[in-house]
Parts: sequence; structure tokens; C-alpha cells
Amino acid sequence: MKKITKWGIGLVMTLAMMFMASQASAAVLGFYQTGQLVPKVYHNGADVDTVVGISCIDGDGLADGCDIYWTFFDVDSNHITDGMFHITDDDYEGFSWKDESGVGLEDVDGYLVFTSGTAPPAPPAPTGTADIFANAFMVDTTGKDAVLVPVLPLTVPDYDPAVDLEAMDATSIVQLLLGSPPGAILDIRYWIDPLYSATTSIMFWSVCDVSPGSPYTINIFNDDEDRKSVNIDLPNDELNTVDPATIVGRPADFIDGFIRFTVPATACAPPEFNDMFVFSYVDSDIIGAMQTLLAGED
Repeated sequence: MKKITKWGIGLVMTLAMMFMASQASAAVLGFYQTGQLVPKVYHNGADVDTVVGISCIDGDGLADGCDIYWTFFDVDSNHITDGMFHITDDDYEGFSWKDESGVGLEDVDGYLVFTSGTAPPAPPAPTGTADIFANAFMVDTTGKDAVLVPVLPLTVPDYDPAVDLEAMDATSIVQLLLGSPPGAILDIRYWIDPLYSATTSIMFWSVCDVSPGSPYTINIFNDDEDRKSVNIDLPNDELNTVDPATIVGRPADFIDGFIRFTVPATACAPPEFNDMFVFSYVDSDIIGAMQTLLAGED
């Protein structure tokens, strides 16, 4: 009888956790709402793109469909570009970030906000109806791979009441009712086992500027319940990416486990709350098929 090694068991458990990650997530996903947040978008102008599929159920009961306003922000929530398109009732629209971005945004990380809006008589504002839904993927046509980008629904109270959907800025989103609030304890999976050429990228999206509090002290655990205190840096205002393999002070044998992170109560300008949305991309050159793991909230 062939002996199953510990790393073989670890592989099985890792794959199992990958496919069951959504069962214990910190965020609430999968709902029609007034808005949809795609927390990480990217394209390289060639073979890598972020694509979003949006559907409309026209929650106001009228047969006029949905006017959808979108805005792209960089990692510091600077408004870069925006646009609008219309979807008829009970219809679906595909959105390619590479096609819609315009020139000069190749290799630029950022995020997208889609909002079902209404224009007259004032500047465009959220409709207040839960009538759009979105899924998103980052696709690599050369690598023949695609990874799910989790999309967080945005409710009307998540927007500044005075928001202009054609001129959104860093203060237009004031909270994430379906995200993780300040003080929430998040367990964030990582897998960086060199035997499988495994890599992990952790995405932190926050309502407020988290950079003044950086570096943040966190606990890192391995798969044997061992713990060590280390620091991570979140230098950008809203969207940050952390590679666990580069964390200074991480024990060399901490290659499979989780990071325990407490959402900070960052001082925000009223009426903002520092809610966050956190998830991981886990990949392996040997196994292939990058996976998305949502943070678990205690």
C-alpha cells in the first residue's frame, strides 16, 4: 500500500478548501442590487483582460431597462475614467475592461463601480432599486486560464447621498453594508508551497485610506496551528495587494495556512466607515487553474 505523504494530504486539503471557500466567506455576494463593486481589474493590452457580465431585471417595474454608469478608479481611488451604457429589461451585457479602458491604462491596477442610475432632473444618482447583478473574471488567453473576481453588491446607503454618477471620486462610496466592518477578524488563506510552485496574492479593498496605519501587525498561522506575529504593509489608499511569500519574519516553513487580520478602525472623514472586502488568488504552475478564496470572518 502506497504511503500518503503529509504534503500529499496537504494538497488534497488545499484543493478541497479552494472549492469550498465560499461556504464561510466574510462578504455577502450574489445579489441583485443598485450597484456592483469589482474590487480588482487589470489588463495588459494583449492577452490578459478583466471581463464583467452584467444583467438587468429592471427593479422599478417599468419596461425601460437599466442605465448603468461605471467608473474606474486607481489603487488610491483617484477617478480615472467613466462611462454609461443601457441594458434592456431582462437582458445581459458583456463588458471588457481592455476594450472600454481607452489608451494608457495597460498594466494599471484599479477597480470598477457599476451603478444602476437615473439622470433627470438632477445629475445621475443611484436608482434605489435592486436591479443589476454582475460576475467578473480575469482571463489569460495565452495561459488558457481564468480566475473569478468576486463582485460585491452595493446598496444605496453605500453611496454618498450627494453622489454624481458621472463625477464619482474617492468619497463617493462611504461604506460596504455587505462587506467586513471595522473590528471584524478575518482569516485569509495562503498557499506558497514551493513543491507545487504555489503563489498567493491577497487583495485588500477598503472604503477609507488605510495607508496612514501601515504597517499593520498581524498573526500568521501554518497548517500545524503554529503562530507568529509579523507585519504587512498596505501603502495604497484603497486597493492593496500582499504577497505572503515576501512577508518579513515569516518562518520559512509557513507555506500553507492563513493570516489573521483585524479590519482597522481607520479615521475616516464623516460619514465614511472603513469597511473592507478581502480575498486571495491562489495559483500553482504545476496544478494550474488559479482559484479565488474569500476571507473567513469571525
